[in-house]
Amino acid sequence: MAGVGRFLNSLPGLIIILVLITFLGAFLFQKLESPNERYSRIHVSKTKQKIFILAQQLARKGPDADWSKLVSQVDRYREKLYEAWQSGTDELTVEQPTKWTIWGSIYYCFTLFTTIGYGDVFPATFSWKTPLPHLRTDCASPICSFYWSVEFRPD
Repeated sequence: MAGVGRFLNSLPGLIIILVLITFLGAFLFQKLESPNERYSRIHVSKTKQKIFILAQQLARKGPDADWSKLVSQVDRYREKLYEAWQSGTDELTVEQPTKWTIWGSIYYCFTLFTTIGYGDVFPATFSWKTPLPHLRTDCASPICSFYWSVEFRPD
């Protein structure tokens, strides 16, 4: 048992712990955030399609068309855009790849436990807006600090 503890306190042991924490966190972020982002993009895209279809139908009717329907649909689209923006969706086309791939999630984990936080990737689901990411950070940040103290320890 002392051998395991000694290994985990060594440089390779700390690196393995950080890699495991990073991949575990990235996997969880990807599983929770990616469907939310995809849903948001699809919802905005469908609302935009409804606007174009309604505009074409109203244009065919000519001057007798009731354009207030289009105005209300555009208002709904604006609301959906705002909701998507609030949930972190800045690329609103469905064709764009999600930010929450495994590599995007790893990137987010690095920003968490290095406490840099670039701001271009952030969670949108309720469970990740809570202290859950910070609990991971509370574990990983001391490990990072300990890693640097072991790595650059004067001999």
